[in-house]
Amino acid sequence: MQVTVGIHAFVIAAAIWAIALLSIANVPDREEVLDPAEGGKARAWREKMRDALAAWREPRTYALGVIMLGMAFAEGGANDWLALGVSEDHGGGPALGAAALTVFSVCMTLVRIIGGPLVDRFGRVAVLRLLSVAAAGGILLFILAPSMPLVFLGAALWGIGASLGFPLGMSAAADDPTKAAARVSAASTIGYIAFLGGPPILGLISDHIGLLNTLYILVVLIVASGFASGAAKPLPGTRRPDGQLVK
Repeated sequence: MQVTVGIHAFVIAAAIWAIALLSIANVPDREEVLDPAEGGKARAWREKMRDALAAWREPRTYALGVIMLGMAFAEGGANDWLALGVSEDHGGGPALGAAALTVFSVCMTLVRIIGGPLVDRFGRVAVLRLLSVAAAGGILLFILAPSMPLVFLGAALWGIGASLGFPLGMSAAADDPTKAAARVSAASTIGYIAFLGGPPILGLISDHIGLLNTLYILVVLIVASGFASGAAKPLPGTRRPDGQLVK
């Protein structure tokens, strides 16, 4: 059975709309995120905008943005360029290129599945630093590997390392419920700029210095993400998973 691109796009768009409407209908109102209590008075638009812009004046927002930027660059760069790097620069051909991207995606997904217990056990900062080491090491191995098995090992470490940077950055931005909406919006904006704009930038640079050499940029950004990981430490007054207050 053959399906045209137009029909495929229409079906996917309809599914997205259905999921979005279902999700919106089940989002609870919370006074902490500026939703007015039932029967209460809604806050003025100007006041909401002032609170939203205040997040951009906080150094922690930018530190979290660095965490998310580095990991978003790593994820977006892999999605767009990892398969090409295997198939052309490492001479593996299209089939091995697709297989390497699959390894990256599976490893990233598996770590995201078990990420919650890991963070509960070791804390955000330790997990982020460990994953930044895994991602940087994986990309370096991917670039320099002399054999295809090592290329695949690099892709696996790359996926593992890039797995939790973005979601943990979002979680850290939401520590204070009263300012969560503004801080998450600001930090995620930085991350999504990298996620969407990063791959085309890497492609433009690779035209001049080659794809594998371009990936060194990801290593630098991930190292910066690792150094900024301390910003993800829970804010004082928030509760740990064991119920204890952070001092």
